[in-house]
Amino acid sequence: MVETCDFHRTEAAHFQCYECGTAFCDTCVSVRDVEEFSGKKRHYFCPACNIPVQTISVGNIIEPFWHRLSGFFLYPFQPTPLLLTIALSVLGAVFTTNLFVRIFIWVVAVKYAYAVLTTTAQGGLKD
Repeated sequence: MVETCDFHRTEAAHFQCYECGTAFCDTCVSVRDVEEFSGKKRHYFCPACNIPVQTISVGNIIEPFWHRLSGFFLYPFQPTPLLLTIALSVLGAVFTTNLFVRIFIWVVAVKYAYAVLTTTAQGGLKD
């Protein structure tokens, strides 16, 4: 079950104060950047109690994949992937005997497929 922010009921809570029991979204929590030896480090505090808050589990932040599954299958039908697929298909049909063009098409297709997998794995379902 997704826990929501106590102040914004439509936002998922990412932090919780164990002193007062309040759940916070990213906009409600107090953020402080502290200069340390390894560089700046970000700390999150309860705005009411002024103590460090704890992060809530990742399951509360990440949308389940079954909610995004339909977008995954619709990804190839967006303008950029569709145009690239059509262009590579036409190029392959026109230059069927040229080995260098076929290798070029293969390299572009593999590189684009890797980029698509990387983007969709991170939740980006838009081109």
